[in-house]
Amino acid sequence: MRSFYEISSEWIDRFYETQNPDEHFLTLPKVSDIFSFSLVCFIKAKVGERKKLGLIELGAGDGELLEKIKNLSLIFDLDIEKIIAVERSQRRREKLSQRFKNQDVKIYREFEEMEFENERREDCLWIVIGNEFFDSLPFSVIRVCDSKLEELYSDGEKFFFSDLSQRTEFFLKRYYSEVIEEILGRGETFFFEVSPDFENVIEFLLRVCDIAVFSDYGYTSFFERLRYGSINLHWFFSTEKLEFDDLKKAWERVEGSFGKKDISFFVDFDIIKKIAEERGFKVEVQKLWRFVISSIENFKEDFERFLESHNKIANVLSLMDIVKGWGSFSVITLEKVENSER
Repeated sequence: MRSFYEISSEWIDRFYETQNPDEHFLTLPKVSDIFSFSLVCFIKAKVGERKKLGLIELGAGDGELLEKIKNLSLIFDLDIEKIIAVERSQRRREKLSQRFKNQDVKIYREFEEMEFENERREDCLWIVIGNEFFDSLPFSVIRVCDSKLEELYSDGEKFFFSDLSQRTEFFLKRYYSEVIEEILGRGETFFFEVSPDFENVIEFLLRVCDIAVFSDYGYTSFFERLRYGSINLHWFFSTEKLEFDDLKKAWERVEGSFGKKDISFFVDFDIIKKIAEERGFKVEVQKLWRFVISSIENFKEDFERFLESHNKIANVLSLMDIVKGWGSFSVITLEKVENSER
C-alpha cells in the first residue's frame, strides 16, 4: 500500500513533466503588477547598507514575476547581481531560458540541486521568493475519527485510512500536538493535510537566504480550515474540491485525474511559522492585501505613478477590487534575526 504523500509526490512529478501548468490555473497576483511592485518596495526597505542583491525564486514558472521585479529594480535603484530560478516543469524551464536569453540567470529543476556555495557573496542581501510554492509540495491526508488519528493510503484500487506512517507521526507530534488534542476533545470527524516537506524548505532557506517572502492560499490558524479538508484539483482556471468523506468517490476522481490536473492544498501558515521560528527566523504572516498596503506605505508617490503608467490596472481593476478578490491569499515573510538586527 502507498500513503497519499507518496501518491501526491508521484502525481506532482508526472503533472509537471507531462502537462503545461499554464493551462491549468491562473495565479492571482499575475492578474496585475501590484504584487510585484509591493514586493520590490518591501525589498527596498530591507536593503540597508548592502546595495547588492541576490534573488532566488522557487517555482519561477515562466519567469514573469522575476522579470517584473528585475525591471522595477531599475526604478528603485536596486542592484540585483545574481538571479536564480527554480522550476520543476520542463516547458516552463524552456520559457525561462528564452525569457532570460543572454542574461546571467541560472535555472535549476529542484532547489536541492543548487550549488549555492559558489554563488554566495557576503556583500549581497540574498532574498528568496515563492508565489504559490508551498501548495505544490507533496502532502499527507489525515483523518481524526473516533478519538484517533489515521492516514490515507491506497492499495491501487481504493482508498482507506490506517495507522500513521512513522514520518507523518513524528511531524504531527512535533508541530500539531496542541491542535490535535483540541480536535480529539471535540469528538468529531476532521480531515486535514500536512506536508513534512515544509521542514526541508525552511532548512534550505536557513542555508541560503537573509530574507524570504512567500505568498499562497492558506490558513493563518488551524481552525479556519474546513472540516473536510482543502485539496483542490485545477483545470482551465476552475477548481474542484476533493473531499474524503466518500472514499469511493474520492478514489474515482483521483484515478481519473492522476497527473493530468494540478493538485494543491491550502497552506498552514501557522505551522510554517513555527518551523521557521524554531530555526531562528523572525516571521510575520499577513493577508496579501495588508502586505501590499504596508509595503507601499513609504512609496505612495512611486505607486501612484506606477498605477498611472499601467492602464491594465487603472482602467480595469481598482486597488480595492483586487484587494477584495485576494480573500485567503496570505504572505509569510522570514528574516534571519542577525539580518534584522544589523
